Amino acid sequence: FRVERLLESGDSRERIYTRVQQLLTAAPPGVERSEQVQLVTDRLGLTADAAAALTAPVAATVTGGGGRRVRMSAREMDERLFVGMCFALGAQADTFLTDLDVADFSQASLWEAATHARREAAGDATPEEAHSWAPLKAELNALAAREGPSPRVLEELYWKIRLHSVAAELKKLGDSADLGLRQQQRLQELQQLRLSFLERLEDVRAQAPDR
Repeated sequence: FRVERLLESGDSRERIYTRVQQLLTAAPPGVERSEQVQLVTDRLGLTADAAAALTAPVAATVTGGGGRRVRMSAREMDERLFVGMCFALGAQADTFLTDLDVADFSQASLWEAATHARREAAGDATPEEAHSWAPLKAELNALAAREGPSPRVLEELYWKIRLHSVAAELKKLGDSADLGLRQQQRLQELQQLRLSFLERLEDVRAQAPDR
């Protein structure tokens, strides 16, 4: 009943999707939830991926060794949202993925997911790959749907990933007790990069509709 009220609320398609998703991810699996998903899919004209993301929980924590729940860092959350945007935006993400590599990610698996999104957008992914990545893709699509996929948000996340990567290398160098000449030069380069990336990030944020 609440889902039907949201569908008839007159809000934007994106807002309805987000609010319905919040309801359905909290609802227990079953016939009734499946019927609600189908109703929303039909009324909003959703793709198969967007429909699957309606019931994909977005975790604020991950399961570590021994079943422990580990809270994600801001870097990990940004990386996951970035990959979700790559899946959602398809070929529009190609430019940003070209300039990144595995060293820019805190987890190799997220970089691998991003490269799969790129192959998928190009039509080069195999059915086996698609099946293997489907669970993570659904989860990250749900994360992206909450934010609202857009090239501007993707670009903002791209610069945040570059900043996280530089910050991690700066910290590593900063933890060294004795830096050689080459390391000192690299430290200066990284500090300049950080300032440059911050400026680019602020430029992108200044383009946001609410500013």
